[in-house]
Amino acid sequence: MRNIIAVKCPLFTLQEWYTGIFPRYPSPLQELRAYQIGNFWLTPLADSIRSEQCGDCASVLATDAFVRQFQLVDTLVRQNKIVAFHIEVLDEVMARCPNSTKLPILQKMATGLAGIDSCSSLERQFKEICQIYELNRDITDDSSMLRCFTDTLMQKMPKHSAGIREYDGFVAHQMLRSFAAMEELDASQEDHRRLHLDLVIECLRHTEESAGSEYICKLRSGKRPGRLHVLHDLGLDPQNDDWIAIQILRTAW
Repeated sequence: MRNIIAVKCPLFTLQEWYTGIFPRYPSPLQELRAYQIGNFWLTPLADSIRSEQCGDCASVLATDAFVRQFQLVDTLVRQNKIVAFHIEVLDEVMARCPNSTKLPILQKMATGLAGIDSCSSLERQFKEICQIYELNRDITDDSSMLRCFTDTLMQKMPKHSAGIREYDGFVAHQMLRSFAAMEELDASQEDHRRLHLDLVIECLRHTEESAGSEYICKLRSGKRPGRLHVLHDLGLDPQNDDWIAIQILRTAW
């Protein structure tokens, strides 16, 4: 197999993740996800900020890990609206939790975000956001607060996000196709993207009692090693997409 570049990996809309993929995760992962996105949002790292050329535009933009994962570059970063979005999310959380013991911390964060100069460089804005959240890290000790941030972000991001790329399951899928002497997929093509999404959903539904579709039988037909060792970071990524790769391999290996 050749290296798979990011643009050839499937981009699923948030709606596809929310309605087709996440509801089919096992309950422990669904419970964990209630806290993961909020924690990811509230613990940005200055080391994850990098400048890069994004898309077809020649300009170089500073981005952070959250923005990159949720495809928020064009709508929030390029439009210089990233601080405004942080303020919007925080305002909604405070409105939802007016009696929280963490309200004083939320108010300190709001004051800090309001003080960021939107005319400064994007890199500086991201670094100041990191500093504000680092100084108020105690907010992440409250599981109900993490859940509130997660719920708010899931509500507000769809209108800004182009979707989330799925890498881990796609690599497993490509490996199985390679063993079965099938052509390599390019998920920038809609029919290939859809084929992978259909496989993901089938494998997440799969049980030991089900035989699998004709396509899964084709994936199983290739010559492959007798044993496969899978190293994963399940639980660290807020999408928990290692579970997709695991289920594809459990179903089609």
